[in-house]
Amino acid sequence: MSVFNWFCEYKKWSLLLNQSKVQFSFLKKSKSLSAGVLSQFFLPLFFGNLIGRLSYIDKLKRVEVGVAILWSNLAQYIPTLFFGCLGLFLWEIPSSGRELFVDHFYLFLISFSVLLLVLVFYFSTNIFFAKIRIVKNYFSSENKITTNFKLQLLLFSSFRYCGFVLQYFLLLSVFEDLSYKIYAPIMVMYLCLTMIPSILFGKLGIREAVSVAIIGIYLDNATIAVTCSLLVWFINNVIALVPSFIINSKNI
Repeated sequence: MSVFNWFCEYKKWSLLLNQSKVQFSFLKKSKSLSAGVLSQFFLPLFFGNLIGRLSYIDKLKRVEVGVAILWSNLAQYIPTLFFGCLGLFLWEIPSSGRELFVDHFYLFLISFSVLLLVLVFYFSTNIFFAKIRIVKNYFSSENKITTNFKLQLLLFSSFRYCGFVLQYFLLLSVFEDLSYKIYAPIMVMYLCLTMIPSILFGKLGIREAVSVAIIGIYLDNATIAVTCSLLVWFINNVIALVPSFIINSKNI
């Protein structure tokens, strides 16, 4: 599943480059993508990913590609909100966890409201920035970002999100025999992880606490949730550093 997730991320990066009319070979696309992986490991939030990728972009194109990367990040946020709301709607909380999540309906309302706002912003950005003199010049390249381009980003972002959910489910299945209904709390877990701010790489600590609180109530041993959470993080981030370092070794 990790290979599938990175394939989706590569396709998104190719879309961004094509949208900005940046012609890269397969190797250079891979190098710039992996440079984002490397720098993201050492810098907080999305800045590392942004800086790493833009290091391969010509200075004249950096603003345009940078704006496209911001839209790619926003596109990845939308499936998390959508499926998270779906998970909250379908979530059947066992009696052992009802006291902790008695108000999860309010979380659904908040998440759904945020989803609507993000969708409006995602598809109507010209309206927001056209009249803001200070920033409109920096977002002038957004006029070239078509609805079709945004939909393609959403498609691959949704595939990538589903890959993470399936990956977590498969890891859980190694330790325990679980019903397909566990998909709902897994989606809620990713929603909570997205909405809780953190400057730590991979949201370490927060990721494990959320997995225990939400997934742990379905397991005989809550440490399984922590183990799976760490494995997902390790497979998709730490292991990815190895090929990223090899590809970019000549540039380090």
